[in-house]
Amino acid sequence: AVDDSLERFRPARGQETDVGELRRLVAASREVGCTSRTVDLLGSIGREVPELQEAVLETLVFGEIPDEAMEKVLSYYGSLLQDSTDDNIRALAINGIGRLGVEEAIPLLTSLVLGDDGDSVTERKAALTMIRSIGGPRSLEGFIEILTKLPDSDSLYPTALTDAIGMIPTDPSLGLARRLLVDGSGQRYPWYDQAIRSEGVAQALQAKGQPTDLRTRSPFRFEQWIPLQSLRIEALIMDLLALEEAPAEKWREILGEVTATVGLFGEDPLSSDLQIYAWKVRAVAIEIENRLAVEDALSQGETERITLAFSAYLEAIAVQAANPPIERLLSEDPWDWLLKMIEKRPPLESDPALVRSLRTLAEGVPARDDVRERLDLLEARADSGGKERSPAPPLPVPDEEAEGQE
Repeated sequence: AVDDSLERFRPARGQETDVGELRRLVAASREVGCTSRTVDLLGSIGREVPELQEAVLETLVFGEIPDEAMEKVLSYYGSLLQDSTDDNIRALAINGIGRLGVEEAIPLLTSLVLGDDGDSVTERKAALTMIRSIGGPRSLEGFIEILTKLPDSDSLYPTALTDAIGMIPTDPSLGLARRLLVDGSGQRYPWYDQAIRSEGVAQALQAKGQPTDLRTRSPFRFEQWIPLQSLRIEALIMDLLALEEAPAEKWREILGEVTATVGLFGEDPLSSDLQIYAWKVRAVAIEIENRLAVEDALSQGETERITLAFSAYLEAIAVQAANPPIERLLSEDPWDWLLKMIEKRPPLESDPALVRSLRTLAEGVPARDDVRERLDLLEARADSGGKERSPAPPLPVPDEEAEGQE
């Protein structure tokens, strides 16, 4: 009955509009609830009778809207945001979008954040909050579009990234985490470095937070988790390698996480895609274990123990190299790593014996020529009490011999 009355009192060409009666009918439609036809009629009245625009909008925002009319209402809100400069009308329309809380609203909210329909910071913040509250894959797609198109100098960029990261721990499949970090071709997004190191991603990926039967309980999550955890471990390692001197305790923390990760792989063979990541993670465990053993031996100054530990490290690296070629996360050459540590510390009484032992090892491996040269310099430093020997100056050439050379 209300719809019929709205139809009857709609403005007609050449006739005077009964604004008072229409206002009453608009309010009544809010009380009884809107049908799809009601939405059509209210939208028409709102466009044709400017003085009723706010009343129509309040009815749509605070009234009952059937599912089949959602797209019509969103379209009406969008047209208002595009055409109206009235702050109250715009605020009501944005509120209405948020109250609908449907994924179909995300493109409209995204355009608001990007400033397509208005530059108000308040409006943009409200739209960003609504995208976050809707949640789900479509919301994340909205955030990715925003982060891709907004300059990182925009005041809302950090908020958008924080909100996007905040969605990750709520997704049991880890599909959102993968989508936020890399695109469909596997390329990392510009915000990758910040996201992979964030609290939200760490909370979702850390091995100690996964169920012990992850592989059998949640096969899809397991398949998402292995490559993502490999990326996170890589970031942890890169951060330590960037330090001038990383404490051994920090390496032990990473080793604990890596060991827990390997423990979740299970005994059954992995698919070829996942096996590559598994090899990389296992290689990290082997490298860190061996490096810590060498560092511990160095701290004790025991020549035989240092040589044995380093020999075991070289052997482990050789075994890893027998696997299909993968990029080492600890990419520094083992000899460079060891010699750099010895070169940086003051010479010890045990250094001559250590250098001789390492030279024997280098000849057996065999090592590069520059490794032998550095060992020679270390031996010279040890023999001279810590002062490296300079090469002897060339002997003077007799005049007669010099003339003969000419």
